[in-house]
Amino acid sequence: MSFLVVAAPGAHAARPPQPPRPAGYDVTPSECLTDPGGGYYDYTVASADIGGPWDAYVYCRYQGRGLFHIAARHPIPSDGSQDDNFVKCVMNIGQYGSAAGADPGHYALRMNRIDGGTATLVYQQDTYEVVSVHTSDAPRGNNWDACANLPETSARTNR
Repeated sequence: MSFLVVAAPGAHAARPPQPPRPAGYDVTPSECLTDPGGGYYDYTVASADIGGPWDAYVYCRYQGRGLFHIAARHPIPSDGSQDDNFVKCVMNIGQYGSAAGADPGHYALRMNRIDGGTATLVYQQDTYEVVSVHTSDAPRGNNWDACANLPETSARTNR
């Protein structure tokens, strides 16, 4: 017996398997940023439900990757004062963002805020690792509060 498999126009190839995150594998942004020994390298700082079978993850990482890369360009205080806002911002972009332009090998989601600003999340299409999170607010693109605390009517129609 033989089978013919036909892909529908616009269908995407299957995504690579994404391993489940072990329980207790999460760390706050401030814990990550103040860890001198690199013990949190593979720990998850935040995740975004991007509307597919897998989430996009912000990992702690080091040396120009993960949260350290994001915080270098779009500061996140290491005192913990913006931990919840950063995590909620990532979640909001995943929930309310829509496709935006990105470099080859990456996907981007952009969320329009009711105050006229935007927030963007960029992740690698093969690993779903988040490589950038930022807001449109000058000068540092780090208005985590506005991104996290959306008014009830903000951005609900992006998807």
